Amino acid sequence: MGSPYYYCQQNHGRQLVEQMGMSSTNDEQKQKQKQWERIAQEAEQDTEQPAPSMAEDENLETLESEPADQLDHPSYAALENKLTATEAKMHKYWDQAMRMKAELENVERRAKRDVEQAHRYALGNFGSDLIPVMDSLEQALQLQVDDNLVAQQIHQGIELTLKLFLSVLQKFGIEQLNPVGEPFNPEHHEAMTMQEQADVATNTVISVFQKGYLLNGRIIRPARVVVAK
Repeated sequence: MGSPYYYCQQNHGRQLVEQMGMSSTNDEQKQKQKQWERIAQEAEQDTEQPAPSMAEDENLETLESEPADQLDHPSYAALENKLTATEAKMHKYWDQAMRMKAELENVERRAKRDVEQAHRYALGNFGSDLIPVMDSLEQALQLQVDDNLVAQQIHQGIELTLKLFLSVLQKFGIEQLNPVGEPFNPEHHEAMTMQEQADVATNTVISVFQKGYLLNGRIIRPARVVVAK
């Protein structure tokens, strides 16, 4: 038989073991209780969320049941064909726009040239009407002037008037043609006849019947001339 002290120690150890077992059991129960509480809270949150409405269900069913052939581009091949056709139309319209632009530029250039020529050659008809006056003055200078003082004074006055008249014409771009000794130019000269001349080269103007006139390089009246053979 053991001593009383031994039995006391043994009883005290048994009590400690029982207390440790009970504390571990209590901890497990607390953990399980916390888990159940968390599950209950999650369940309550799920029940609080609103259920999907009937309209949303109908839209979802419509999207799921919509056939593919109702789309604008049912396939990549159709989309490529539409893109090719659109590109062809774009090139066609671009070409038309470029042609219209070029045509407008041509019209603008022609209109500008016409305006410039209108300003440049506006005095053409007026110059043509003045040429006979020049011819009359030149014919008057060809008259014989004897020792008559009055006739000489008239002749000098006609010469001065002719020079003044010619300077005014030159001021407005009208140039007189007197091609004696120059090669024949069919653009500016009109051959009235041809004569043989030994000391003159062929196709050379040897005399002028009627002088010609130019307006800014454009012929108003050709010079009527005699040409050497």
